[in-house]
Amino acid sequence: MKQIIEIILSIVFDVLVIICWGFVSHQTYEWFVLSQIKTLPEFTILQFIGFNVFVQILTGVNLTTGDYMKQEYLKDRSVLIIMKVMLPWIVLMVSYFIHLLY
Repeated sequence: MKQIIEIILSIVFDVLVIICWGFVSHQTYEWFVLSQIKTLPEFTILQFIGFNVFVQILTGVNLTTGDYMKQEYLKDRSVLIIMKVMLPWIVLMVSYFIHLLY
């Protein structure tokens, strides 16, 4: 029973991380691309979520697995969970500061 709950929570958590990346992609597109080229179409967050999943499938890059982290950090799953949650928001924060300067 504990394993089933862990699997369900992992799936829900991964979906939330994908939604966060979709939001970050949408926001950076509005800040950096649409501000320069006004004739481009506007996309919804849902479209960016689909685009991010599509790119992850094609490139084989998955930010939710922790492949980019050292093995000693992956032994403790809490580091991986914190990185999965914090990375989109760190990217958004850095993008925001660049947007303010730009």
